Amino acid sequence: MPPAGETAELADSIPPIFCLPTGRTCVTPGPSTTPPCTEGVQWIVMTTPVQASAEQLDEFRSVIEQNARPLQEQGSRSVLLDSEGP
Repeated sequence: MPPAGETAELADSIPPIFCLPTGRTCVTPGPSTTPPCTEGVQWIVMTTPVQASAEQLDEFRSVIEQNARPLQEQGSRSVLLDSEGP
């Protein structure tokens, strides 16, 4: 990952499908995003986690700043299970 504010060319392209887990079951929580929360957003959250080391997460956090609101209680929002996934 390049330092913050810099870019780097990849030697090979990486198809995004390789970033997804092999199990494609997911949940689709209600549309909530950063304030003012009026955008039409559909979140797809995979139920199988993708592994990343603490070092990889720290490096990612050093380049990408927090851009979402803190976790919220579920409240009356529904969460749907989609066994087929995207």
